[in-house]
Amino acid sequence: MRALQGGLAKVEAEKETVIQSQDELRDQAVRLRSVKGIGPVVSATLIAQLPELGQLDRRRVAALAGLAPHANDSGHQRGKRSIWGGRGSLRRCLYLAALTASRFDPVFRAFKERLIAAGKTTKAGHRGLRPQAADRSQCDDKARTPYRDAPA
Repeated sequence: MRALQGGLAKVEAEKETVIQSQDELRDQAVRLRSVKGIGPVVSATLIAQLPELGQLDRRRVAALAGLAPHANDSGHQRGKRSIWGGRGSLRRCLYLAALTASRFDPVFRAFKERLIAAGKTTKAGHRGLRPQAADRSQCDDKARTPYRDAPA
């Protein structure tokens, strides 16, 4: 167990060294971490698994992250839309970021509460925040500026 923890600490340190050694990655990490809910782990995951961040529109980023709803239609049948495909580990990471943001960011909290008031479950409310988290990090990275909270 100690060997695994030592190896994990070494990988974490190496990951941070790589990000800090390159100006562009360091600036991108600072911009991403300015968004509530996105910390060192989520920012490193976004940088590593979504290099297209800041270059594509929000719909394509959502599709790459596996957050875009896809139709299940055939002929005259209109099926239920569901999310699938994309990068699963990125989707799970954004879920945790959305969960944290819903506690500390008033905009995310209000959005989640609207979904719950509309009859969605709490978990569905958190799932609905994932595209918001991806979109917010996308906009900040595209503008090359840190995120600023909306005025109250």
